[in-house]
Formats: sequence, C-alpha cells, structure tokens
Amino acid sequence: MKVDLLLVVDHLNVECGIRYTYLRFIEWCESSGISLALISDHTEHLPYASIKAKLSIAVPDQTSGLALKRRPLYSVIEEGKLIHEDLCDHHEMCWDKAYWLDAWCGDRGWYPEVKRECEEFIDNIDPKRVVIATQSFLGFTLESLLKEYNPAICLHTNYASFYAIRISGVENYLFEILDRASKNRIYEHFIKNKSNLFLNSKMSATFFEQTTKLDYKIFAPGVDTSLFQPDFQYSNKRIKILYTGRFSKEKGVDDLRQLIKSTPFVDWVLIGEMSEGYNLDFSHNAIYLGFLDQFRLAKEMPKSDLFVFYGKWDTFGMVALEALSCGLPVLAIKGSEIGRIVESNNCGGTFSTREELVELIMEFSKNGIDSEIQRNARFYAEKMTWGKSFGNFIEIL
Repeated sequence: MKVDLLLVVDHLNVECGIRYTYLRFIEWCESSGISLALISDHTEHLPYASIKAKLSIAVPDQTSGLALKRRPLYSVIEEGKLIHEDLCDHHEMCWDKAYWLDAWCGDRGWYPEVKRECEEFIDNIDPKRVVIATQSFLGFTLESLLKEYNPAICLHTNYASFYAIRISGVENYLFEILDRASKNRIYEHFIKNKSNLFLNSKMSATFFEQTTKLDYKIFAPGVDTSLFQPDFQYSNKRIKILYTGRFSKEKGVDDLRQLIKSTPFVDWVLIGEMSEGYNLDFSHNAIYLGFLDQFRLAKEMPKSDLFVFYGKWDTFGMVALEALSCGLPVLAIKGSEIGRIVESNNCGGTFSTREELVELIMEFSKNGIDSEIQRNARFYAEKMTWGKSFGNFIEIL
C-alpha cells in the first residue's frame, strides 16, 4: 500500500484546538482526494475513507497518584539528575517520580515495542510525505524513525511554557528553568537542522527560537465562516463579554475572578472545560455554561458583544478567530498573535495588565460597539477559512 501522506498526531480523543484542526484536515483531504495514513493514540472513532491505514499507539500509565501527565518535554531530568532541587522541596518530585514523568530521558521501557510497531506500519504504507504534528512520545519516536522522509514538523503548541507553569505554579525562577530546559529539548529534537518546519504564526517563533532565527513556514489555523456567523441584529441592554477556553493556569486566566468583580457594569459569559483542581467562584454578573461543542458555541457566540483572549503562551488562538468570524471585537493580550491581528486590522484592542483590560472594557461600555470594528472582525475571518489554510499548507508541503 502507498499513501500520499502519513499524519502523526496525538490527542485525537479530546476537545482541543489541535484535535479540531486535524479532524478538519482529514475531512479536507477526503474531499481533495488525498490518501492518508494515521498514527495516533486514539483512532477507533475515525471512519473517514481517506484514511487508508491507521495505527493506535498509547503508553499505559504505570504510576498513579501524580497530578502531572506523562510527557517527554517536562525536561525535569538532566544528566541523571533533577534539574533543580526545588522540584523535590516544593513538589515532592523524588527521583522515582521524575524518572517516570520524563518518558524520553527517564522511563524508556515502552520504547522498543512502540518502535517495532511503528517501523512495521511505515514499511507497509510507504508514504510520499510525512507530517509530525505532535511533540509527545509519539512525536519523539517518529521523528527519530522518519528522518529519511524529511518530515514536516508542525509546532502548534508552546509546550515548554505550558508544562513549566503547571509545575512551577506561577512565573518564577523555577518556571524560567523548566521553560528553558523544555525549549532546549524541543529545539534539539524538532527544530535543529530541520528544513521542513511549520509554525502557525510569526509571533509564535519567539517561543521556539534559540540563538539563531528559525527557518520556518506558516500553517495557520482556519475558521468555518459558514458556521461562525455574526448576528448584528442581536442587542444587549448591557455589554456582554465572552470568555471561552480551557480554565487552567497555562491559559492565563488566574485573575479572571478579580476581573469580573472589577467590571460590575458588564455581564460575563464563560464557556469551557474546567481543569482538574481549578475552581472559580463566579460573581453575580457572570454565568458559566460549561463546555460547548462547536455547533452550540457558534450559536452562543453572536449573543455577546466582546471577546476576551488571554492566551499569553498560545501560539495562535483559534477560538478568538471564531469570535472574529462572529463579528465580535477581541480584547487580546499584547504581544500575542491575536493581539497583532486586532491591532493590524482594527477589530478590537490589546492589553498588558488586568488594569488596562478593565479600562478597555469601560471604554466599550461607555461608547458602545462600533459597527465598523464588527465588520473588520468578520472581514479578517473571511480571509482565514479552513479551505485556504489547508490548500496553502499542502501546496507548500
């Protein structure tokens, strides 16, 4: 069997931006006549005809009681030692736990069987092109096995900062140490000497660059503009602000509770999955709708007037693009890709601190929502459809 493209991606069994991107990509390949092979940690629910072969690979968790997921990019081990003593003092991360967490430099017992299965699978499909869209243990394994195919490496997530904040809790010296160690590992395995690197925005290059400028191409996410549509006739008595996304430290929403209390003159709608151990005591001017799928989200979004995007460590911010498609001006953290977009296209505003964000909200509450900003938001989204995104990606690939 010979296929056009081998796609390596994990997390196809959870609701997240990467999962959604590649499920849409598989659908697009089907309509475009591109044959696929898939290696993931979960493939059973993918019946697409374009997938000619698929391999499910999962490393079972052998240790329980750890709050952190098993990932190879924690980089908590260096030359056989924990990289900082405070990992023991503050997190009780003894050597045994660190060894288990670090699935690449630590516990490698899973590797021989995974390597054998992947090699056998690759021999049977002989792909013309390879896309590695994950930096989990699958990404590490396949990157080492597929060098001769010059695989496209797609970096969609700022793993280094996400994992560092989970371990350190706040931005401190420990965060900086873990962030730097993880970036080093990403660079060595997925960036150094690569000629086929894709990022989803120019701004995200700052998360991955080391001492030299990266040589990369762009594979930006898209939006379904037929699903996410404005309802400019909808009118609220008070400004209604929407936040949607995962409620977790790495999404930068720790001060959301205080922000809501500081803006009693507006109403808040909060949508998204609450991470384990994360709790927000919402005040009277906020409602929490929980997690909504794409179709329910698309119905709810146009009912709001503004969208707030924290996303300090996000490489793009797909949900903000969906808000723009609904004609919602976006208030985005300065320095992010979404922040650059709203500044360049006059479709929102940017902030660096909570105080600056409160001032922006007060301004919109006082002056109302400018219809030109709403139209600018929709106009930008119309240039960022999934068809354009995938077509451009395949052309470059």
